[in-house]
Amino acid sequence: MYIDEGKTMNECVEHFGCSSKTLYNNIRKQGLSKNPKIPGRQKTYNLDGLKAMYEKCKDVNLCAKHYQCSVSTIRFSLNRMGAEFTRQRRNIDNDALIKMYNSGKTIQECAEEFKCAVSTVRIRLIKLDVYMHQVGENRLKGLKAMFEETKSIRKCADHYRCSIFEMHRRLKELGLD
Repeated sequence: MYIDEGKTMNECVEHFGCSSKTLYNNIRKQGLSKNPKIPGRQKTYNLDGLKAMYEKCKDVNLCAKHYQCSVSTIRFSLNRMGAEFTRQRRNIDNDALIKMYNSGKTIQECAEEFKCAVSTVRIRLIKLDVYMHQVGENRLKGLKAMFEETKSIRKCADHYRCSIFEMHRRLKELGLD
């Protein structure tokens, strides 16, 4: 399929229902090239149109979605054409983020509000030592079971990546202080 039909790795992953890493490992086991140059495999797009689109919106993510390819492909193409671009960093107000998250918003909702990646919000909250919301009853049962087994707020706090103060507050809410 990958060689004979000229399908991309993504198309093969969708077809077989496996991860790209699994597919890549199997391709290597067969002694095949990861990216053989097969006519028709490479997507073609109007480079001038890409450059114009980027200069208009200044967003490589938007361009990648439009051309249905990866952000790295867009950056590579823009670099080859001599387009100058900088990675956009979002200036996130820490106090506003903490207030929003502690008001009950999810990490996803915070990321959408600040127009950044979910991982950016999650990492920022961890660095700020903000207690991460635990979603679902199973997580609460897990916290309760862990505390009853270890009797250690420190171990629970380390496991859930939060401060001892926040863990104590959460355990108190569960009636386990």
